[in-house]
Amino acid sequence: MMLIDEDLEEKLCCEFFDESCKCVKNCMADLKIVSYLKWYNINAHLCLNVRSFAHLGDIYNGRSAVDLDSCVKKLYQTVGNKEKSPDIGQKLIAFIAGHATEDYKNLTNGHDLCNALSLYVNAHDGITSKEEISKLVRAAYSLSKFRSTHLFRDINNWEQSNGKQVLKRG
Repeated sequence: MMLIDEDLEEKLCCEFFDESCKCVKNCMADLKIVSYLKWYNINAHLCLNVRSFAHLGDIYNGRSAVDLDSCVKKLYQTVGNKEKSPDIGQKLIAFIAGHATEDYKNLTNGHDLCNALSLYVNAHDGITSKEEISKLVRAAYSLSKFRSTHLFRDINNWEQSNGKQVLKRG
C-alpha cells in the first residue's frame, strides 16, 4: 500500500478520531501474517485461494493482530488449500524469518488495509465501511504524488508497450 503517507494517515485519523493516532500503521502491523501469507503464496507458486481473506472480520477484530493459527484456519476453510500445502504454518514461519521487514507499506495489500481500517475504526467507537475508507483514501491522495510513484511509471510503460490506456487522462 505504497500510496499511504503521513499526510494521508493524519487525514484518516482526523476524520474518525479526536486526536492524532497511528491507525494505518497499527492496521498494517495487525495484518502482518495475512500479508506475509499472500506474499509467500506468490513467491512459492502455491496457487492457494486467498479470496476468503476479503472477509477479514472473521479473523480481525480491529483491536488485536491476526494470529498465525486463525490465519491458517481461515485459509484451510477454502476447498483445496489444505491439500496444496498441509504444513503452511511452519513454512510461513520460515518464510517470515527469511524475509522479515518492517516496510508494511510494501507488504500490505490495499484492499486488505481498507477492510482492516473499517474494522479498526468500528472497534474504536467509530462507524464506517470498507467502501467509505476506500473513498477517503482515494480522495486524500494527490494525483501529483501518484505521478511520482514507480507504480505510475510502470503503468505508463505498460500502456505504451501494449497500446492500451488504463489511467484516465485529462
